[in-house]
Amino acid sequence: MTSDVVVWGNAGVWADENGIARLGGWRPGKYTLVVRTLGYYQERRSVRLVAGRVDTVKIALRRMNMTLQ
Repeated sequence: MTSDVVVWGNAGVWADENGIARLGGWRPGKYTLVVRTLGYYQERRSVRLVAGRVDTVKIALRRMNMTLQ
């Protein structure tokens, strides 16, 4: 399953099949990550990017209860 990661107000990136997205080339500062995929509720997280630092943000999406009619 792939999902898209949108940095609010900027271009987005795709996560790989393991759900890993890398935000290389972004300027330091505050951003809002929006993670979404079909059948799950989206999640938003505020992050601060610092030059020269590598961080990991773990986000687990909650599955929607959906039924086809």
